Amino acid sequence: MCHIILAIYSFYIVTKMKKPDTFTKSQLKDRGWTDGAIKKFLGDCDATGINRYTRKKPILLWYQERVLKAEESEEFKAWQEKTGSTRKKQSERMFEIAQQKKQEIIAFVDNLAIEVPSIPYPDLIRNSCHHYNEYKQYIAMERGQYDADLNLANEDSDPYFLYRITCNYIRHQMTSYDYMLSALFGQTGKEIAYERLKKRVMGEINKVYSDLLRFLLERKQEKLKKITTS
Repeated sequence: MCHIILAIYSFYIVTKMKKPDTFTKSQLKDRGWTDGAIKKFLGDCDATGINRYTRKKPILLWYQERVLKAEESEEFKAWQEKTGSTRKKQSERMFEIAQQKKQEIIAFVDNLAIEVPSIPYPDLIRNSCHHYNEYKQYIAMERGQYDADLNLANEDSDPYFLYRITCNYIRHQMTSYDYMLSALFGQTGKEIAYERLKKRVMGEINKVYSDLLRFLLERKQEKLKKITTS
């Protein structure tokens, strides 16, 4: 009976003992370690932990005391200084390449030939409303909103609203804007290029249709005048 009690007490003491603090491999890498450095300066792990994602691959653990001691060694410090210098050079080179690519993609956008065809304003506004309404109806159908109030556009809609959807129609349907966007996808500096391209296309639209907003506002005023005088 005594030996059973002793065994239970020993197990209790062992389980209550404070376990050594450890680092996981990812924590080591956050401290600047590489796989090669771990193998060279630390070797095999000191313990393993339970991996909640997969039982087949336990978490490798290294005692913090041993890691900190290794980091204080002259050999490790020399390795750290050497690799740090190499990484800095690599980082600087990558930055230079990224900057060069950004300049190249900006130059590409600046040299694009952007053509905006000119059509009569009444036809343009009619086409814009038709395209906008088709798109709204398509989205409603996709979402199952069959009875939704879509607030469809027409030639008597608010002039500023008509101006916005007409500019969108010209940009997406009457120019190669969307095709140009696809050419920029995945490129370094694409965010800057997107904005630059949009600004250029809108600039060309404003040149061709410079008095579009004035036309819409005046037409609205004329219709209101007819209503009040009739």
